[in-house]
Amino acid sequence: MKSDSTANPFLLCTLAFSVICGILAIAFVPPIVTYDGPSHFFRAAQISHGKFRSTRYSDTVLGGDVSGSDSQFVHVLWNSYWNDHRFLSVSEWTRVANNSRLSQKTVCEEFTNTAVYSPFNYIPQSCGMFVSRLFTKSALWEHRAACGANLFCYLVLVLMIFRIMPHFRASYLLIATSPLILIQAATENIDGINFAIPMLIFALIWNLRRNPRNDAHRALLVIQWLAFFVALLKPNDVVCLGLLCFVPSACFGSNLRKLQWIGATITLSTLIWIAWNSRYFNVNIAGWFDPKHPPIEQQKMWLTNHPMDFIRALYSFVRNDFIFQWGQFYGGVGGWISLRLLAFLWGLSRVFFFLLLLMPLSEGVVDRRWAAVSVAQAIVLMLAISITLWIAYGVGDVGHIPYFGGRYLFLVYTFLLVSWSNVISARVPNARNWLLSLGLATNAAGIGAIILSTAIRTKG
Repeated sequence: MKSDSTANPFLLCTLAFSVICGILAIAFVPPIVTYDGPSHFFRAAQISHGKFRSTRYSDTVLGGDVSGSDSQFVHVLWNSYWNDHRFLSVSEWTRVANNSRLSQKTVCEEFTNTAVYSPFNYIPQSCGMFVSRLFTKSALWEHRAACGANLFCYLVLVLMIFRIMPHFRASYLLIATSPLILIQAATENIDGINFAIPMLIFALIWNLRRNPRNDAHRALLVIQWLAFFVALLKPNDVVCLGLLCFVPSACFGSNLRKLQWIGATITLSTLIWIAWNSRYFNVNIAGWFDPKHPPIEQQKMWLTNHPMDFIRALYSFVRNDFIFQWGQFYGGVGGWISLRLLAFLWGLSRVFFFLLLLMPLSEGVVDRRWAAVSVAQAIVLMLAISITLWIAYGVGDVGHIPYFGGRYLFLVYTFLLVSWSNVISARVPNARNWLLSLGLATNAAGIGAIILSTAIRTKG
């Protein structure tokens, strides 16, 4: 993929901005404060000690042994955050970590909602923790090393996707460095990796469709291994493997070879997916925070017997909440920021959305077949996510899809925007430079506001 004169400076500026903001986020965002922070920390720590499978204690409780220092560090901070409503200062985090080092015992912890995830979700974080322990026993530095490794791997994947995509590159780079996803990537959270790996497959296949060739063996091998990798990410991501059907036949030499390759790849990926996830099919994940939640088998039976109720709930979400969730997708980083800052981020999200809608005016490229593929993939993925959330967290005729927030819609929104970019044909002079600059400035304002407000609150 040839680089254009605008993309290279924009890429360098965006990556530099992302690295600086990511480092500042690691330094000043309160440890384990983001979505499911303690659970991700414990799961990454467990894997870093060589324990790849979590321990199952009951149908509602999964977890395992973690070091006493990690356990004490997390519980002291969590108690301060949500019971005392104090996020402490950097010096206080250090003091908590130093005090936690005195605890040498092993502690059994519950982290059911992340215990079901395979270790492939946590490769960067667990490697960072392992390396950190070679130099210090501080749980704070263990956390920072995990976050730094996660951020680094995420940005490497973003760079690869940017280089491979035939177009939509600038729009993707803006989405990939928007406030929520960048903050998530600078923690132990797995959202960044789960967003980037399927997008890498998407970009590779899209590039092959734009430039089909019969010497694409290396690209096909990469796609195949990424498909196996996707089978070990979040369970919903496996539906993205339907994209394999759209690899052009010219890359194989014949339709028969293409069918054989697709069949072998999807079959093996499915077997890998089943091998990891089968023992968790009946885990009542919601039971760890809601003991009254009905068993998972009861939820599956209810869904089977009342499909129209589910469809009505999904339709209601699409009609009433889907667009509204864009604000959560852009800057809904959690309850640890002020309502005033959250309102500011929601305002920026509207500006950002408008800029992305205008971005095709600077592309002048149309591929309506790929637009249809992108829409279809977004629909299938959204259906898979909504079914999973309904079964895992719903309660009978609850009437809505529980917890269906913006952070679950990274790929869905991106696929829809790719589709939009492939149905508009225009090239407005100088639009590209203005749109890229405004998009980067919008992200900088959002992430800067988050980091500045937390830095002021946690200084010391």
